[in-house]
Amino acid sequence: MSIEQGEGRSLRIVSWNCNMALARKAGHLLALQPDIAVVLECSDSSSLDGMAQVAWTGLYPRKGMAVFARPELTGVVAEAPEEARRWCLPIRFDGLDLDLVAVWGFKADGNAGVPRAVARRAVESLAPILGRGRAIVIGDFNDGPIFDAGHHGSFARTTELLGTAGYTSLYHAWTLEPYGAETVASLFHQRHRDKPFLIDHAFVPTWWLPFVSGFSIGGPEPWLERSDHMPVVVELTLPSGSATPMDSEPAGRPRYSQRFVEALAVAARLHSMQVRKSTDIPYVAHLLGTCAIALEHGATEDEAIAALLHDAIEDVVPTMSARAAVRTFGDEVTRIVEACTDADTHPKPPWRVRKEAYVAHLATMDRSVLLVSASDKLHNARAIVGDLRRYGPAVWERFNGGHDGSLWYYRALVNAFRRNPAHPVDLVDELDRAVTEMESLARDA
Repeated sequence: MSIEQGEGRSLRIVSWNCNMALARKAGHLLALQPDIAVVLECSDSSSLDGMAQVAWTGLYPRKGMAVFARPELTGVVAEAPEEARRWCLPIRFDGLDLDLVAVWGFKADGNAGVPRAVARRAVESLAPILGRGRAIVIGDFNDGPIFDAGHHGSFARTTELLGTAGYTSLYHAWTLEPYGAETVASLFHQRHRDKPFLIDHAFVPTWWLPFVSGFSIGGPEPWLERSDHMPVVVELTLPSGSATPMDSEPAGRPRYSQRFVEALAVAARLHSMQVRKSTDIPYVAHLLGTCAIALEHGATEDEAIAALLHDAIEDVVPTMSARAAVRTFGDEVTRIVEACTDADTHPKPPWRVRKEAYVAHLATMDRSVLLVSASDKLHNARAIVGDLRRYGPAVWERFNGGHDGSLWYYRALVNAFRRNPAHPVDLVDELDRAVTEMESLARDA
């Protein structure tokens, strides 16, 4: 793949932990035609035909991390804390206006004593580089969603850290698989096919997603003959240095950013296995409906994203992974979603206890929370009214609160919203009308 000069330059980046002895395996890596290659567990004297070694780092001369690039791509090691460079190798390619952050979350000292969090801490120390918004973070993190529970959510926090900086996991953006339910492995531990893990990752600026043309992880055939790690391949057309996030949107004045598009994908991933109560309706229909109502009543982008994700912490297991996904959209979205959550433990507390607490806490919520919450309740209320017309009283059997509890809850919500001076009046009026119709249908049944 050739590098075009000027705007719209295409690039293929490959990351591979070669398990040492790169000289014997280099041909297989070069067959992937990388423009830039991040190679883990190679020696300081390693070479690749037709490529230049830009930099190498490691504790041992025979086992470290190197970045190679085609000769016409001039890269230099960017300024970074010395300790961070044990785990991350930041390279600045001025001609591409690109920062590459190569990551190797290896364990030193005989594989003992170094937590998986080292990669996250090293990446965190590179905030100035990430802040430019033109970095690709790629490599062997030695960590992944599967390890979150046993290692205190270290990768969830890495994902949150990068998400807050505006970066997205290409694996999840490309496959649309839920965080924590990944189906493709990048490592078969000690070359055992029954020990698959996803620990090699690539992150790009979220607004670059439309410029990504390919993402893949090699399969065990034939790569297991060479290493227990599979290569990660990223192909994209680099936005020019003068491009902005808005350049990834259609012409005209966009009403939302790529961040909103990514939230749609995350919501779809998180709830992909769920349906509405006692129906075959995909649960995402409720999330889209809630978001639509919120937007129709003046939601900001943060409020609209929170509407898409409002049930993630409450209904997606594991909760830690769901919360990490929400946090990638920033503090304000997280605050709204947390406030719209009536339980974040599984199993949940008793239904009546949860609902009474939720109604009570609406008294102190601000307009953003009330907007998302009321949009959620209005979409639910309209669905109940429609089902009462179609199916009659049997609808109440779907709900933990039954007939009496459900009617109490929706009327209590209307009253609680109205008591808060910050409530969105038109929206709560709509909710009141829907609840009144619900009550009428319940009486007539």
